Amino acid sequence: MPSPAIHCELCPRHCNLSLGDIGACGARMNKGGEVREIRTNFYASINVDPIEKKPLYHFFPGTSALSLGGFGCNLMCRGCQNASISRVCANKGSGFELSPDAIVDMALREGATSIAYTYNEPIVWWETMQNVARRAHEAGLKNVMVTAGYVSPSMRDEVFAYIDGINNPGNEEIKYYYPTADLVTGPDIIFFWVARMIMAGYEYMGEMPFRHVYFTGIVRDKLGRKMSKSLGNSPDPIELIEKYGADGVRMGLMLAAPAGNDILYDDALCEQGRNFNNKIWNAFRLVKGWEVADIEQPEHSRLAVQWFDNVLRSTEAEVKDLFSKFRLNEALMAIYRLFWEEFSAWYLEAVKPAYQQPIDRATMDATLRFFDSLLRLLHPFMPFITEELWQHIDERKDGESIMYAPINQTPAEADTDLLKAMEEAKSIISGVRNVRLSKNIPQKQPMNLMIVGKWTNPFKSIVKKLGGLESITDADAKDPAAASFMVGTTEYCVPLEGAINVEEEIKKLQAELDYAIGFLKSVEKKLSNERFVANAPEAVVAAERKKQADAQSKIKTLEESIAALKK
Repeated sequence: MPSPAIHCELCPRHCNLSLGDIGACGARMNKGGEVREIRTNFYASINVDPIEKKPLYHFFPGTSALSLGGFGCNLMCRGCQNASISRVCANKGSGFELSPDAIVDMALREGATSIAYTYNEPIVWWETMQNVARRAHEAGLKNVMVTAGYVSPSMRDEVFAYIDGINNPGNEEIKYYYPTADLVTGPDIIFFWVARMIMAGYEYMGEMPFRHVYFTGIVRDKLGRKMSKSLGNSPDPIELIEKYGADGVRMGLMLAAPAGNDILYDDALCEQGRNFNNKIWNAFRLVKGWEVADIEQPEHSRLAVQWFDNVLRSTEAEVKDLFSKFRLNEALMAIYRLFWEEFSAWYLEAVKPAYQQPIDRATMDATLRFFDSLLRLLHPFMPFITEELWQHIDERKDGESIMYAPINQTPAEADTDLLKAMEEAKSIISGVRNVRLSKNIPQKQPMNLMIVGKWTNPFKSIVKKLGGLESITDADAKDPAAASFMVGTTEYCVPLEGAINVEEEIKKLQAELDYAIGFLKSVEKKLSNERFVANAPEAVVAAERKKQADAQSKIKTLEESIAALKK
């Protein structure tokens, strides 16, 4: 015989429960016919609105305090610029509870600017949570989040009275929170939680609860095992943060976290994140250390500003597209390359003034504008360092934060021809630098560049500066004594007269020539074998003939260079 239904009085819904049923508030009937309260069924929080400067009250039914307690700390600590907040947060769930005054006093004593605290007592009075928020607000703290994982029946009644979605469906509070846009969760609870949320949303609200579901990966060790206390393969997050910084840990993990794919954790990921933090900080120090003067903008700086403006627009469009597809790690990688390779390695080097010389104001203003845009792009991934630098990159009003600074959502179309021309210029600069490296020519020693053929690249002044060149000239034919390299179909030559030790260079070229001759003999021996040519696949024979032609061309070039040096 099925057990008779019991009229539950634990919440305003007053469900009729039979054995095994679960009520609206999470209560259930046990085998003894008693309705038992599940106290971990509500997450309530108070935080102070950073703009209105008044307490905000939020309630989330059906959520465990353990998961959202951590969410609360992350949410509020995003805007905190003081690492001491972690010590205040560490008291969460430590086995003893503090009074409102004690919580706020601890935060002030530790030098924190925010509070994220969870009460774990069996009964928490609503007035206690309100008092923490009010006391913290009076003390001048920026953000306050007080959470209660276990709530008393009286507090639960207050939560229902506040939301009132059961007795008063469609009220303003429900319409504010439902439906939402995205759900972020793990793939292992698709049926247990995600599907049930969708079904319940259609059943009770008549519409879907969210439009997108983003499945995160599982962090595993290098052997692919899940993190486990029993295996001892789980790193301590606090120790990682102390060693690599919070932004370093975040950035390192997100770079290696494609949507839905597991992460094979390695400390090298966090180390990469820390190194990128250092790169950002050092670039900021370099820029802010320049002296500004009202002088004419050099041609190379004007071209560099024009080029990077187009690179930035192109990356902003790419990041916008990747965000719309939830490819967060690819978006981060695009921004990483933009800052490390394009901004730091090329742009800053192109506009950097000579030692103890000032920079023109137009270039400096453009550089700070670019830095501002880069920090906005990076902020969702690296909130702490970007907030700190954004506050110092320009004068800010009281209460201004990069959290409210929007990313450019409508970037103008980039000039692809200009970007291609700069890529060619980069290859030329790299070729000149390789000549310097291979010939042991100091970077400070000026050199000349000869172009065999027609060259119409607009970035001539940038090539000249970054290549350490004295002049760039056109030539009808290649100088045999010059070091040469190809970019596309154009040949570039760097005259070596007076820049190298001739005897040492002849020895080096002779060694290369001897090797090339030996290599050519081995290829010709293979091609002279009639059985090989007749039986080998056509593609293999063609590859060998190409090796033969390349070796012959290289031998000819080396012989000409040696002969020219001996004159």
